[in-house]
Amino acid sequence: MYSSLRLVSIFTAASFLVAGLSAAAQDAKKDDEKKDEKKVEKKVEVKKEEKLVYGTPLPPQKIKRIDGRTVIVEQQVPDQDKILKFQQWAAQQQAQLAQTPPQQRFQRQAQFQQQYAQKARTEIYSLKEVEFVCTDNCKIRAMTPPFEYDETTAKPKVWTKKQLDALKAKDGNMKLPGYMVSMEDLRPGQMVQIYPQKLPPAVKTVPKKKDEPAAPEVRPEVVMLVVVQDIAQK
Repeated sequence: MYSSLRLVSIFTAASFLVAGLSAAAQDAKKDDEKKDEKKVEKKVEVKKEEKLVYGTPLPPQKIKRIDGRTVIVEQQVPDQDKILKFQQWAAQQQAQLAQTPPQQRFQRQAQFQQQYAQKARTEIYSLKEVEFVCTDNCKIRAMTPPFEYDETTAKPKVWTKKQLDALKAKDGNMKLPGYMVSMEDLRPGQMVQIYPQKLPPAVKTVPKKKDEPAAPEVRPEVVMLVVVQDIAQK
């Protein structure tokens, strides 16, 4: 009888062991299935590189000041008073050339053309403040990596190629110029290139009457702003 009870105990223990192994195998299978599902989810979550659409980029301009998401820059614009003075100077020079002896006229003509070109580049413009509003998702980039101190050496951080690539693609686009920075990194004195929104084609309108006020200028918002020269980089 003792032997029979012992056999029953052994059989019962073996049954429990088999059931436990079976349950463990099922749990392991479920874990593997969950891992496979997570891998599939990760593959699905991979974002495609964002394509940024913008209009014609503007030439680099100096930041005058910043007000929230509005960047005020200084632009060289034609000055009508200066243009008038320039035209008067050119007319006087041409009158003097007409009275110059033939043997000296060629040299004077060359000097006049050189002065004319220089004045046309530098003396007919004045600085004007122009406001540009950045969109909520405006890309802020810089042609040089952000300045940081290395905590271990207390010296300027030297970025590795891997770190630079990560900075370049931080906002999901490796093809954009420079490295990702933020609005807080913008400062007066920096030279920036502005990428405005691409506006739809202009719609033909009925000619306005003389007394009708002109429509306000529609200035596109900025979708990307790139710091091309920092204050210390001169």
